[in-house]
Amino acid sequence: MTAPEYFTASDGVRLAYRVDDFTDAWKPAPVLVLIHPGMGSAERLQAWVPHFAREYRVVRPDLRGHGKSGAGLDQPLTLARLGLDLVELFDHLGIDAAHVMGSSAGGIIAMDAALQSPSRFASLALFAATPGIHPSRPKKGNWLERVGKNGVRHFLNETVHDRIGDASAEMIRWYLDTAEGVTPEFLGRFVPLLASHYFPEKLAAFEFPVLMCVPEPDPSVEDSEYALMRTYLRDCTYVGIPGGGHGMTAQIPDQCSRVLHGFLAGLARPAASDDHGLRIDPADPKQDAELARVYDRITATRGYVSGILASMSHAPDGLGCFAALGEYVRYRSSLSGRPREFAILSIARGNQYAWTHHVPSARKAGITQAELDALNAGDVPATTDAVEQAAIAYAREFRHYGMVGDATFASVKQKLGERGITDLTVTCAYFLALGSIVNAFRVPLEPDFPPQMKPVNA
Repeated sequence: MTAPEYFTASDGVRLAYRVDDFTDAWKPAPVLVLIHPGMGSAERLQAWVPHFAREYRVVRPDLRGHGKSGAGLDQPLTLARLGLDLVELFDHLGIDAAHVMGSSAGGIIAMDAALQSPSRFASLALFAATPGIHPSRPKKGNWLERVGKNGVRHFLNETVHDRIGDASAEMIRWYLDTAEGVTPEFLGRFVPLLASHYFPEKLAAFEFPVLMCVPEPDPSVEDSEYALMRTYLRDCTYVGIPGGGHGMTAQIPDQCSRVLHGFLAGLARPAASDDHGLRIDPADPKQDAELARVYDRITATRGYVSGILASMSHAPDGLGCFAALGEYVRYRSSLSGRPREFAILSIARGNQYAWTHHVPSARKAGITQAELDALNAGDVPATTDAVEQAAIAYAREFRHYGMVGDATFASVKQKLGERGITDLTVTCAYFLALGSIVNAFRVPLEPDFPPQMKPVNA
């Protein structure tokens, strides 16, 4: 367990933080700051450290009034002060800019800090975090009255299922222990403060990439609050975690860490070259008899050899196997047209090549332009039936390392049967692989395929 270090904020309050750094000492390392939720401490995010500390300098502060940090009860408490604590920690550690993850109230404070000092943020990841607490939320559960009557630990124990689900007794005890340092006196100032600020429209000022990771459903937050955030964020990646609790950063830290790691890895990918051409020229089938036979087989079923398949032409046998799998999922799968195309487009969303190539198939299957627009925008079209909705949900979860929640898997299996869910899984895997090949080889759209995917928040 990493020992805390301390610095003194500009108002004289002593604040704690922890640094875990296993990066190469001779290279500059990016910084990742992990901010715990309210009524918690940096210890809540301990399980995240092994996922990142080899690549990032990982910093975990204790928020003011939490963990080992002082509460400053003799000082004014404002949201700007809480945000400034984070900025001053950056200054103390010599951090010019960092990737920041905020969980719940930690995300609120991170958002305020980003509004104060946007140049200090390379990216922002928000896990079950909204821009302030909607004033109706604390009233629904009588939070302050219950905390004042029985204390923080008792209140957390009463609400623990909404926060970390069906946890073991040992995990619940640990979860409660990590709320050390939070007193009813401080919470009586902290919660009303956050509930007095609600600023979704200010998110439009963020020019850096933002990840929204949301439990579906969130027992503590209305879906409409998250939907409103997405209308303002310019560069947003949205990931839903079915079955997650509001405290999922402690409940399922490995899954949450993988989502953040994937998001950060995407930001680190180099931009495509200006000419947008293939990184390697396709092989010539006139010079390779085996490749010519593979091209003939592909043309017999598809009518032509697409750019994505031609990009694999230097491995004719592998191309033939890959194309055969594609022919199966497109032409011989047990999935019917609309569910299959909805699943394919849910995987393809964000990849112009794959999306554009499948719009004609989607239209032939009866998918309307309005449905395409809704799917492109990240919504589930209102005109879809239960099977189509299940296929979309399954594909969207599958996009993130094949991690499909138990509830979604059971729902799809019940609707499609064992053969159907197997075909759906193979279809998702094929098109996820296809999109990865497009990105790796930088396969451009063919001239006779005008782009169909509109630029929207991811």
